[in-house]
Amino acid sequence: MAVKIRLARHGRKKGPFYRIVVADMRMARDGRYIDLLGTYNPLANPAEVQVNQAKTFRWLGEGVQLSETVEKIFDKTGVLTRYQALKGGEALRDEEKKLATKIFDHPLDEHGSKRKGKKRRGAAPAEVKAEGAPAGGGE
Repeated sequence: MAVKIRLARHGRKKGPFYRIVVADMRMARDGRYIDLLGTYNPLANPAEVQVNQAKTFRWLGEGVQLSETVEKIFDKTGVLTRYQALKGGEALRDEEKKLATKIFDHPLDEHGSKRKGKKRRGAAPAEVKAEGAPAGGGE
């Protein structure tokens, strides 16, 4: 059986959200898969990637092929670099060992900055309103 790590599209129309899955090459793109490795959200700014590195390393060790897109994503997030270091027998630091067992959450950003939260609309600070008008009503 030819097995590949690839993207399975989910989400809605014009709102893609992908799962990074291990699937038989003969199955449909969004069809049945063997194992779920993570997610990829291209609409977030910057794009968000979550990968379970322990599962990914296990499948890569078994010789599973990567699709071109998944290979690019893994290269940008550093998953392939970590796998090559493990495969080459290099000792990893304690931080990297912890990351290899946890879910890896890494945005695809050149500068390494996290996504900023959006401000709520219509939520004005209460302190500014209180200072502008007198509390007594106007005498």
